[in-house]
Amino acid sequence: MLTNNDLVASRQRGNPVEFLEGDARQVLVRARDLIHAGWRLVSHPRVGGLPGPGNPYRSVVVERTHGPVDYQSLVAIEEAIAQLTGRPGRLWSESAQEDLKAMDWWLLASRERAE
Repeated sequence: MLTNNDLVASRQRGNPVEFLEGDARQVLVRARDLIHAGWRLVSHPRVGGLPGPGNPYRSVVVERTHGPVDYQSLVAIEEAIAQLTGRPGRLWSESAQEDLKAMDWWLLASRERAE
């Protein structure tokens, strides 16, 4: 898992987490790098994306594969990166940041419960 959300990182017991300092776009770019190295997306990179400047916190689940580059993962991550590219960041209040972190964690936890 890749995340820039400290709440998500602190709640992932037993699951490997790569915590990234930075914004949602940096998480997506790291996921793209892994996809090019033979990983695939397990969670969709745009889930929970807000319109406008969007949620600055993003968590993406990836897994290593032993085959060629996963084309569907590559298309999905490129579309997600394009959606964020060129959008100005927004200064969120501390309270709003905590809500956005919780939303990112809740969406990730919901996906895990659905499996």
